[in-house]
Amino acid sequence: MRARILEAIEKHWPLSITELARHLGLKWNDERQRKAAIAKISYHIKKLKKENKIYTKKIGQSLVVWSMDIEKLRMLHEFMKEI
Repeated sequence: MRARILEAIEKHWPLSITELARHLGLKWNDERQRKAAIAKISYHIKKLKKENKIYTKKIGQSLVVWSMDIEKLRMLHEFMKEI
């Protein structure tokens, strides 16, 4: 599951957890199933962040994620702008 999440993040960044669930094909019929799907993804997001494979940022009530490779490119771009 973690590898699928990382692959989806690398293909479709930046993503919120709900968007990520849709890209993974997770479906829910009620609020309880939606919360369970989001909790499952949140668990793997925390593990990927701990492994320094993704970067996260809280925007409003949403948690947005993107690949650490993209974050490195963003930082390099900021550095180049200053030169």
